[in-house]
Amino acid sequence: MPDLDSLISEVSGNGSLVEREVQGRDGRWYSLRMRPYKTAENKIDGVLMALMDIDVMKRGLDQARLSLDDAVTARDLSANLLDMSGALIVILDPAGRIIAFNHASQERSGYSFREVEGRTFWDFLLPPEEVDEAKSVFASILRGAGPASTYERTWIGKDGSRRVIASSSIGRCGADGAVRQIISTGIDITPRKLAQDALRRSENQLRRLTANLLIAQEDERKRVARELHDDLNQRMAMLANEVATLEQTPPGSTRLLRKQLRSLRARVDQLSDDLRRTAHRLHPSVLEHFGLVAAVESHCSDFMKLHRIQLKLAHRSVPESIPFDVSLCLYRVTQECLNNVAKHSGARKVMVAIRGNKDGILLSVTDNGTGFDPGLLADQSGLGIIGIRERVRLVDGIFSINSQPGHGTQIDVRVPLTTRMDP
Repeated sequence: MPDLDSLISEVSGNGSLVEREVQGRDGRWYSLRMRPYKTAENKIDGVLMALMDIDVMKRGLDQARLSLDDAVTARDLSANLLDMSGALIVILDPAGRIIAFNHASQERSGYSFREVEGRTFWDFLLPPEEVDEAKSVFASILRGAGPASTYERTWIGKDGSRRVIASSSIGRCGADGAVRQIISTGIDITPRKLAQDALRRSENQLRRLTANLLIAQEDERKRVARELHDDLNQRMAMLANEVATLEQTPPGSTRLLRKQLRSLRARVDQLSDDLRRTAHRLHPSVLEHFGLVAAVESHCSDFMKLHRIQLKLAHRSVPESIPFDVSLCLYRVTQECLNNVAKHSGARKVMVAIRGNKDGILLSVTDNGTGFDPGLLADQSGLGIIGIRERVRLVDGIFSINSQPGHGTQIDVRVPLTTRMDP
């Protein structure tokens, strides 16, 4: 108990009310109220004192205060855990309004919590085509249908970019069993989706390439068979008939005989050239015996004989020893590029350049034709570009196209040699 004499003196001297919470020797709490007692003449003639037991109330208030402190601490801890989590965590009220938006969600979306607080989740963060499904999932959780299975959502960021999010949601119920909050967690799977899409496109291209390769092989067999039968075989038969006629009825003069023999020799030479060209298309033996530069020179020479296109070949510092798979790749790429120039570009000039350096070999084929949009190549199923890209990939090379409509085309192939030529 406090010093009553001093309290009585204070009340008597000041004439004011004094209230104190005091604790008795038994440990119980009391409320002590003291006020002056005044006579009819308004003189203080004593002190009135009242003592009320408030032990239960006092201890209840102290416990409530401790519980409130614990709740505030738990709330702060939960907020810190939300921000520390790498997952995207969004908490909604029963109307779908955002009441929590952790740090990871803010980073992915570009919105701060202040910008999204109180806004309906699907009004700005989801694309229109996903809103109805999101509302349906939300409604089922409010009805107590239990946690939703993992589903994919597209988030539209503040900058308009789109991210694919693998999400799952659960309802948090109050004491009455009604859902008070919807907690949604998710992870950003955009890189994985992009990789899957790229793999799917590559698989589709590979299937088209495989199918077209089979068709191309069959077409090539038909072309070679037709060329051998309809052209070369017929010409050889005609030569055989003329030789037989010459043997049976030789001309009367030596001069006339020599003239006919010269004609036959010229036709045999032409036939031999055509046979060499046909064999060369099937397998360039000059590549094996004389190397890449000689093989490309030979093909460029044949190209200029067949097409009215000016062609310039330049080569510099090309190694004498090149792995055959690399030489064959660069030779076939040159063939395909020149074939495309003749068939599609409408070019009048083309430049083929082969350069070697310490890192490998660079092949460039440049024309002044009509050009095209490289972005449209993904939708084409032809063998040309896909075949070149696959050939270059097999020798660890890099393939690039620089073209635009009306400004010609440049195709570059870079193939490393250092690692391939090491023993």
